[in-house]
Amino acid sequence: NGLLALIVFALAAGITQFGLLAGPRIGLAAATQISLSGNDAGLAAVLGVSPLIVGVLVVLVLLGLATWLYRRTREPAMLLAGSLIGAGVAGGWYVTGRLAQDEFFPTPPSGVTVSGPLARVSNMITAGDLPALSFAMAFVIGVLVAAFVYSVLMRRFHLVHVRGESVPRIVVGAALMGIGATFAAGCNIGQGLSGASTLSVESLLAVAGIVLGIMLAVAWLNRRESRAARR
Repeated sequence: NGLLALIVFALAAGITQFGLLAGPRIGLAAATQISLSGNDAGLAAVLGVSPLIVGVLVVLVLLGLATWLYRRTREPAMLLAGSLIGAGVAGGWYVTGRLAQDEFFPTPPSGVTVSGPLARVSNMITAGDLPALSFAMAFVIGVLVAAFVYSVLMRRFHLVHVRGESVPRIVVGAALMGIGATFAAGCNIGQGLSGASTLSVESLLAVAGIVLGIMLAVAWLNRRESRAARR
């Protein structure tokens, strides 16, 4: 199921980034863009306050939220995993923004992301356009290789036949994720982790949309299951 969803996601992202849906994507982006003073989409710049104040307030809010969630779930492993993921995102910014910089060929820092690299892999397979190796591409390759090696070492790797009734849901869901992530200029990784870590208003809006979509989908599924149980 996961492999099928990954393949469909990559194909849909590639079509949206480079293929049939590239025109509508670019047109929608141009029609909805907002000009900001100084071209700074950071929350502090948009609000017109000190970045230090915004940073301190965000840290306090996140610490309070983490404490509240821990008291409800009592799962320290989740807090540890979240902390490691956050440290990895910050490490990615530091590596690409400082350690990997060449004073003769300066490049902008790069965060972790998934939808963009998968779209480029899809375009490589379908159009033969070999993408340049970048931090984002290396990240995706590393995630896939690490997951495969871990599953083999833990003896959890096995191929499962996809049930026929599940195929339409997997294909439609993965396609919507690939298209939506590319239209939104990032998925829950690119916008939700990398983008939100910079307090970009664009990314914060994307995260709000992701959370709202999840809440609506869960509510719909719960309502559907409740109706089925009453029959």
